[in-house]
Amino acid sequence: MNLYFYLIIILVIALLAIIAWHIHVVRWKNQKLLKRLRKEKELGRQVGLLTQDNTLHDQDWALFQQLEKSMLEDKLYLQADLNRDQVTQFLGIDKNRLAVIMQKFGNGTTLPAYINHLRIHHACQMLKDYPNYTIQAIATDSGFTSLRNFQRLFKDYTGMTPLEFKETLEQETAAN
Repeated sequence: MNLYFYLIIILVIALLAIIAWHIHVVRWKNQKLLKRLRKEKELGRQVGLLTQDNTLHDQDWALFQQLEKSMLEDKLYLQADLNRDQVTQFLGIDKNRLAVIMQKFGNGTTLPAYINHLRIHHACQMLKDYPNYTIQAIATDSGFTSLRNFQRLFKDYTGMTPLEFKETLEQETAAN
């Protein structure tokens, strides 16, 4: 009887060891699975955020294109009283989002700098097309309310004053 008793005890101990080992393996697999699920969940969140960011990026690009189309086709930049509030109202967005859109798609510029760039470009074209117009008339027609501001910005953008630009055009015309 002693032998059977010891044999049963050894079998029970072996079974308990196998069960303990099995529990250890199951826990280890569960931990690995849990880590994997957490990674997939985080990846899913990141993909969701990327999708949201891409959607927002696409919406912002569409808004910038709408702004640029109106600026260029309707020549909104020629309105001397054009301001940020009017643009945000036109686009249906707030001023912060407009600033982000201008930074992303307006070559890192601000709305006033973007408008001034278009105005100076228009003024250069006017100086070429209408050499008899006065500098004041060109400035006013280009959307500027101040001649001094126009001259300062013109020199910042072109490297010369409007008068110097006009004289250079006249010299080129006379040479041809």
